[in-house]
Amino acid sequence: MVLALVTLCPLLSANAATKATATPQTKADFLAQFAAVHTYDTEAPRGAAPADLVGVFDGQSASFPADFKGRILLVNFWATWCAPCVTELPTLQALQQARQGDHFTLMTLSTDVNPKSDKIRQLLEKSGFSADGPHYVLNPDDQTGWGHYIGLALPTTFIIGADGRVLYKLTGAADWASPGALDLIDGLIPTGD
Repeated sequence: MVLALVTLCPLLSANAATKATATPQTKADFLAQFAAVHTYDTEAPRGAAPADLVGVFDGQSASFPADFKGRILLVNFWATWCAPCVTELPTLQALQQARQGDHFTLMTLSTDVNPKSDKIRQLLEKSGFSADGPHYVLNPDDQTGWGHYIGLALPTTFIIGADGRVLYKLTGAADWASPGALDLIDGLIPTGD
């Protein structure tokens, strides 16, 4: 499985590079740059198994998705060895800066085989993330079930509604700081509270 992921990462990078010739200005342009986009009816079952997570910076555990209900949650699966993943991290950090609040949480979730690697923390810090954000690695005992949901490609990003249901599964790297990405997120965040 790791060989397949290593093989697909360069393909996704090339795909993203050819599709992302300009900064996506609209939600439609933003979604068009992914290698694959799956949307889900919000009435459908959520589809992802619960997982125990371990914090990259503080070692604290969290239960996914139970600890994050009631918020729009963007979960980005990545790995230190995946070049498109590493390239995408600074744009995710910019999205976090722009939209983090009461109704939106961005979570990075490393799929590295060695979850205790310092490289995970170093890459997050280099990308501008700080210790106060939700940055996790999968508990090594729980990794087996997630391959089914992620598929064979990284990065893969899930956007989960406040009710805990999957709204989008996006495969491939993107500019999460683009106007199109902000438009997508803004359309999901409840207004008027």
